[in-house]
Amino acid sequence: MRNGSAFCAARMTVEVDRRLAARQSRMALRKAIALCRKPQTPFVTRAEIGSPAETIVRVAREVGADQIVMGTRGLGALGNLFLGSVATPVVRLAEIPVTLVK
Repeated sequence: MRNGSAFCAARMTVEVDRRLAARQSRMALRKAIALCRKPQTPFVTRAEIGSPAETIVRVAREVGADQIVMGTRGLGALGNLFLGSVATPVVRLAEIPVTLVK
């Protein structure tokens, strides 16, 4: 395989991965979207690829959010010691208030 062909195949794989990730995001957000539409709550969905915590903080900055609200896994007593692998760095990295919902 020539270098150009390898690059083309890798690029196609990345595009397929992006489309698959976008589809999985839509499926995962289906219930949340339905809940927001019912009372006509304004919302925007967006699929991103990257480190979850860094991506959440970057997107919040890009859209000019004044707060980040996110869920935690609610691990009981253990959850009080450790917020989670995404919530902890979001709280640390964000320059705006972060509200965690159990």
